[in-house]
Amino acid sequence: MSLLTADQITPFIIAGGKSSRFGSDKRLLEVHGRPLLANLSVLVRAALYKNPIFVGDNPVDIELHDSQWIADAQKGAGPLGGLVSALRYAQTDWALILAVDLPGLALADLWVLLTAEPEDAEMIGLGIDDRPEQLIALYRTSTLPIWEKQLSSGEYALRSGLSQLVTKTVRPASGRQALLNLNRPEDYPRLRKRVRTPDLDSRSSIQES
Repeated sequence: MSLLTADQITPFIIAGGKSSRFGSDKRLLEVHGRPLLANLSVLVRAALYKNPIFVGDNPVDIELHDSQWIADAQKGAGPLGGLVSALRYAQTDWALILAVDLPGLALADLWVLLTAEPEDAEMIGLGIDDRPEQLIALYRTSTLPIWEKQLSSGEYALRSGLSQLVTKTVRPASGRQALLNLNRPEDYPRLRKRVRTPDLDSRSSIQES
């Protein structure tokens, strides 16, 4: 099975900005000298030579390189609303779906994900012990009907849809650090100390066909 190329993938960052558990807009928290939103955007551009599309109903007012925002498919549906919107928008076979709050994600981790052989997988996610992360993943856009049906049913947990897909887990190059996210205010100072500065060597970019 051949590897994916950049022109088969549309990158999205799920960036709704509600941050209800965190208590403030975590998209603007600084990591590696940039707001989280900008930091992840830089990683995506380094990996795919493409600007990510931000998904959410609350665009953030910071300067981002040629940023484009699209709305959630349904308000109040959490990440599922963002996933459905992304899969509807994508004109490629695959969509890269990333949560906005991934301070430990490095370019090497994205490289592992983007160069994984799809085989028959419908979703490929970074993870440990065969447990793919739902929002650090590649999704086949052909799975859209499954997610639309789930959205219309009112069942918003992504794990319900994943149970209907063939999934594949690939281990991140930087281990568990790549999977860290920010859920509570006390997570922020702890994670800033733990995460290493990412390597943005563009030689690790996936090439277009």
